[in-house]
Amino acid sequence: MKNYSLSDRQKLVLKAIIEEYVSTGEPVGSLSLINKPYLDFSSATLRNDMAYLESIGLLEKTHTSSGRVPSEEGYRYYVAYLVTRDVEVVNQFPLIDKIFDDRSLRRDQVIKKSIDLISDLTNCMTFASQSHYDRSKVAKLDIVKISNDEALLLIITDSAKVETETIKIPEFGFEELQKVIAALDKALRGKYLKDVIYILRSQGVGEVIKQYIDYQDEIVSTFEDLFKDFEDYDMFRSGIDSIFEIPEFQDVRRIRDIVNVIEKRSLKKSLAGSRNGLSVTIGKDNEFGIDDCTVISIPYQIGDEDGGTIAVIGPKRMEYKKVIPLLEYLAKNMSKLFNE
Repeated sequence: MKNYSLSDRQKLVLKAIIEEYVSTGEPVGSLSLINKPYLDFSSATLRNDMAYLESIGLLEKTHTSSGRVPSEEGYRYYVAYLVTRDVEVVNQFPLIDKIFDDRSLRRDQVIKKSIDLISDLTNCMTFASQSHYDRSKVAKLDIVKISNDEALLLIITDSAKVETETIKIPEFGFEELQKVIAALDKALRGKYLKDVIYILRSQGVGEVIKQYIDYQDEIVSTFEDLFKDFEDYDMFRSGIDSIFEIPEFQDVRRIRDIVNVIEKRSLKKSLAGSRNGLSVTIGKDNEFGIDDCTVISIPYQIGDEDGGTIAVIGPKRMEYKKVIPLLEYLAKNMSKLFNE
């Protein structure tokens, strides 16, 4: 994101415009802002600020109105610097608590009921992935040369599952690569799959391949990707129908794009593999190919082994100040409940 130089007043104006537009879906003019108690400025001052925010790309003017709407960059600035958690959203937390307090529900029922609730509260699509590792152990790592510049990497478990990956033979040659794989085989054989990624990142494994420092990250990354393929993912989803009632998604092409994304395995795997804290991707930044969407996701952990990701997919004109605290609270409860 660019380093925008905004005065405190301009930040308030941008925040007010975005939240007004999120609420109404209508372009915002200076007359809509002048009655807000924290914007006690003249109409001319507000118009000047709006013109400046437009000139630097944080607002856009529509063809059908003299008012402004947020640009993608405007939404990004808002999420990064201006969004506040809606204090009223805490009144909805007991609805989440009620689900988690019902001890008659199985884990999958808790997840499904939770995302149904989030969809109802946000009018957005909500997804939850639940990942759990195969309880198998590593039986053997091996590598087979298949051409002058490619080799086949194999991982075999004690339950006879096999994962393979074709890799480029590094500059140091196949014989040296065999030595690396043999050393890793010795380090990982007999270890549970759930522990392998942690072992790969450990200092001991680093010692094994430190002489190949230029390729260390590449080698470890390749193995991490392969072992992640042993993970099983359950995907829960809700609110598919309600999103098509949003004006932004009335276009037939948009509906087709969204349905295609929902059906892709890549969505399942991407959400299951997202473990880097709260993430907000807006418009063209999101990896699912829907430019008009925002994806907000947050990981959760269940004990030491299992976990997943909760995500909301909706329009860029999303109630960020409501959705974010709801997801944070749900993720916190998921972890707390299953760690008991």
